[in-house]
Amino acid sequence: MDFTVDDLMRNSYVMVTNDTEYEIFSRRMLNAGFENIPAKYVGLYPKVLFGGNVNGCALTHFNLVNMARTLNLDHITIFEYDAYPMIECRDKLEEFFSKGGVPDDAAEIVLGNLHFIRDWTDKGGSKCLVDVDAQRRFGRIKRDLWGAHAVVVFRNGYDKWIESYLMQPRQINADFFNWLTDNCYATTRSFFIQVKENLQYPSMMCDKEWLSDFPPIGTV
Repeated sequence: MDFTVDDLMRNSYVMVTNDTEYEIFSRRMLNAGFENIPAKYVGLYPKVLFGGNVNGCALTHFNLVNMARTLNLDHITIFEYDAYPMIECRDKLEEFFSKGGVPDDAAEIVLGNLHFIRDWTDKGGSKCLVDVDAQRRFGRIKRDLWGAHAVVVFRNGYDKWIESYLMQPRQINADFFNWLTDNCYATTRSFFIQVKENLQYPSMMCDKEWLSDFPPIGTV
């Protein structure tokens, strides 16, 4: 289906816990060429209400998807505040989407992951993606593809996302949904990685040679 960067950003939110996080994220997006910055969504949950065991990040994802379902949005784009866009990310995404949009049956699109896959096979030899399209743009997510810091959830995925979350016997991470439905796709390159003061989860990034796609850590 047709999909553009303007579509991507139209119903977009970034999860933060304070204004400083929002300022950092906004600056990164502006430097990457984005003109429309996602709206701020403050996710704060008192742990005492949940036995001190709540995963606030996953709960915020849940609330945003539920909000999108309530408002009957055709999709929602969710960023975590530490999503770090590649150099000239907006233009690169526009070019990427212009070659065929997104899969028609997509329930969710993942725009960045912790395995930093490219050409859909990780360095350990296990395929993170299957059914990769002829242009090698998207593949369906197989188990063990981690990352929920830059995702688009579509209307046809809301009910499954919420049901999957509620049906689990224990708290799950937001990216577990990718494993619970056949219609979650990831791009075969990461347009966003995760960065706070430094690169997060460097041991899980199998393709460190492609960090040159991104601004040097700490410069934006």
